[in-house]
Amino acid sequence: MPAPWRPRLSLALLDNRYPALHGLRTLAILGVLLHHTAFLMTFQHLPMPHQVRWVSHMLWASLDFLFVLSGFLIGALLFGKLEEGRVSRLGRFFTRRAFRIFPMYYVALVGIALLPQTARIIPRHGIAWQEWVYLTNYPYDGRYVMYWSWSLSVEEHFYLLVPFVVMALYRLPGHRGRLAALGAIWASCLLIKLMVLSA
Repeated sequence: MPAPWRPRLSLALLDNRYPALHGLRTLAILGVLLHHTAFLMTFQHLPMPHQVRWVSHMLWASLDFLFVLSGFLIGALLFGKLEEGRVSRLGRFFTRRAFRIFPMYYVALVGIALLPQTARIIPRHGIAWQEWVYLTNYPYDGRYVMYWSWSLSVEEHFYLLVPFVVMALYRLPGHRGRLAALGAIWASCLLIKLMVLSA
C-alpha cells in the first residue's frame, strides 16, 4: 500500500495546452530578472552598458505580464481538473508549488543575508520575520534582505487563494454568474487600493 504522501510527490507531466503562453511566461520571467538586476546595478553604481540599462527599464511591465499569464495558466489548469473531477484534494497542488519556490527562496534569502554588503543595511536582528513567511508585500519600518521578494509574496498568496476561488466559481451556474463574480472581485480590489492610496 503506497504511503499517503507519495501521490503528492509523484512526478506527472504539467498541463501544456498552451505551449506558446508557457514560452511567453518564460520570457516574462527573464524580463523581471533583467529589470531587477539592472536596478540593483544602478543602485550600487556598478558599470553597465547604456543599451542594457535602457532595455531593462523598458521591461518594468514584465511582472504584471507574468502575473496575468500565471493567473490564466493556473486557472485553466484548475478548471481542467475540475472538469475531469480530479480536484477532491488540494494537497498535490500546494505541495508542488511549495517545492517549486520554497527551497530556492530560502537558500537565496540566507545566502544574501550572509553577505558583508547586506549585513550593513539590514537590522541588527537579521532577517525580518516577514521575509520568512512571505509577507514582504506589507509595510515594514526596517530593511528587507530581498526587497524584491514582495512579488514572490504576492505569488504565494495567489497560490493559496486561487484554488478556492476557482472551485467557488465552478459551482456558479453559467458563465454570466462567473463573470459577474470576477467583476465584483476586481471592483472590490480596485476599491481597496483606492482607499489605501487615499489614506
